[in-house]
Amino acid sequence: MGRSSSRLVVVVASLVASGALAGCFPPPPVYRVQRSARVFHPTVPLRTGQALTGPVELSFGASNVGDTQKPRPGDAGAGIEVPRHQVRGELRMRVGVNGEVAAIHERSIGSRMYKLDDTQAEIEDGAAIGSGGSLRYAVVSADRKLALGLDLEVMLWQLPYVEHRTCVENCPEYEPTSTVEHDRASQATVGFGLTPSYRDGRWTVFGGVFARNHPTIDRKGTELTTENDEDLEGGRRNVLVHAGFAVRLGPVSALVLVNQNLTQDPVHYGPGVGLALSATLP
Repeated sequence: MGRSSSRLVVVVASLVASGALAGCFPPPPVYRVQRSARVFHPTVPLRTGQALTGPVELSFGASNVGDTQKPRPGDAGAGIEVPRHQVRGELRMRVGVNGEVAAIHERSIGSRMYKLDDTQAEIEDGAAIGSGGSLRYAVVSADRKLALGLDLEVMLWQLPYVEHRTCVENCPEYEPTSTVEHDRASQATVGFGLTPSYRDGRWTVFGGVFARNHPTIDRKGTELTTENDEDLEGGRRNVLVHAGFAVRLGPVSALVLVNQNLTQDPVHYGPGVGLALSATLP
């Protein structure tokens, strides 16, 4: 047998083997998917940046009372909802003179949400819920009136989502071609903050900057497997600036602030308002 004949035999054998393998391992099904996720509203910590005045402090408030304008899409490919209202509670414990650790719980409230697009997939009832903690330190002046608050915050969020999947190619014979999944996905966020402030008697004025990643999800896509994946992403870091004031009456203080998100990905937000009450415990 000549060299050309040997090559022909090899080619034919390869084609036969490829056909056999194709029969044993059919191509994966192709699914067209549409997704939506309900994420938290970007906010800032409800604090002045001053050192704690007692060993323990309890704080509760609305991290987002409401928006001055309806949020608009910043990323046309995102399929997310954001809450109109959001609350936040903290248990703060002093460490040394100017240090602080805090346990945090934050969640959306109410059933009305901002949808970036009225045609995106509907999500069943469910709140965006986050729990975590923070390490903080206040760099103070000699008279303890001026302070620069440093903040490192880590949260784990449980976020509702929906995914519609429709098989469009190589569909399994004994499986439904369309499915809808409602569930929750976990997503971690990390925040960093700087909060300069000035305290004179009962009054404190403050401002600052806080950065935290904003979870998102691609609204449409294609999957080449029967395994479902919510595809929630950590998202881009959003930077918020804020300013406000607080007044202390005995062991209780009240705080009001206004914040503005400078980042327009995945959502373009207008100014938001936050307020809180804090109580120093003996």
